[in-house]
Amino acid sequence: MFNALFETNFVKHKEKLMSENHIQLLDQEIQKQIDRCVTSFNFEADEHILNDLRKALQYKLEERSPEEIKNTYLKNLEIPQIVLFDILANRFPLVMNAQRIVNNVILEKSTSHESITILDLGIGRGVQIKKILSSLNQLKEIKEVTVIGVEIYHDALEYTTSLMHEIKKELNYLLTFLPINNAVENIDAKSLKSMIPSSSSCLLVNASLTLHHIQAENDRLALFQKLKTLNPDLLTIIEPNTDCFTDNFDQRLLNVYEHFSALYRFINTLELLPKEKKGLKQFFSTELFDAVALPNAHRFEKYNRSEAWIKTAQQAGFHPYNLTNALQEINIKNIAIAVNPPGYINFSFDKINILGTLGLY
Repeated sequence: MFNALFETNFVKHKEKLMSENHIQLLDQEIQKQIDRCVTSFNFEADEHILNDLRKALQYKLEERSPEEIKNTYLKNLEIPQIVLFDILANRFPLVMNAQRIVNNVILEKSTSHESITILDLGIGRGVQIKKILSSLNQLKEIKEVTVIGVEIYHDALEYTTSLMHEIKKELNYLLTFLPINNAVENIDAKSLKSMIPSSSSCLLVNASLTLHHIQAENDRLALFQKLKTLNPDLLTIIEPNTDCFTDNFDQRLLNVYEHFSALYRFINTLELLPKEKKGLKQFFSTELFDAVALPNAHRFEKYNRSEAWIKTAQQAGFHPYNLTNALQEINIKNIAIAVNPPGYINFSFDKINILGTLGLY
């Protein structure tokens, strides 16, 4: 009996030592990866990026399931995600000014048209389209506007439908809103054509911070090909300008660290409450986590460089549109803004690209 008890205790002790050794090796590997990131760039790391990166690497190296990662990471958020979206759209100057550029170019293209159609891919809760519709009030010649809003999240689309009903009262033209509850890559070009009024003489397509959710390159190309069959007068795209699309994890980790470090450090410069700064970092940390912790088949925050988006669009028959005129009165403290050929405006912080605004036709 003594021998059996000794053997049981020995096995438990051995398992404990193996477990402790595994944890130690795991911590060493995480630190090695973090050190590689930090030493690869000549800037001081924000403490929040290091904490977020450490957590993401821990989940990846422990090979937790995608469901477990999602459930663990998204619960107990200090600020609800929907509030974070509102902060992003209304208080974060990069997104605000990128959308102002889109707004300006939509006004430019809408001039002289009585009836226009806007296809908004990933319309969300309608923050951007509300601003666009309000600004179109400046154009006295516009008599009617049709908005086709595509959104995968049903609750957001219901909210936007109610919002469109309310703002009709403020507009000088007739507004028709047609909601589509679907993923943008699943839209049907034939159905969309049937929704565009015969009186409409201008079709504008907008995709703000939504196309990177399409996982596969062939699906991205297929979407551009569908859009090209609609013969839009303008396609505008706002997307983060970095490469989280690559399957090369070592390179992707460096890209993630560079991009989100720039974002976090820029957020530190903003005149916001500490809680709001933390909230913005919390919003972006979920996307960092997706790029680092999840296996390739489950990643949905697959950012790509602006040049890559343009290349894919060109394969579908699109051409770059000159956005220079849309830069009127666009100025962001601590951000360099440059018109980069072909066809996009780049926002960078400390010489690191953050966000691209693209125009295509």
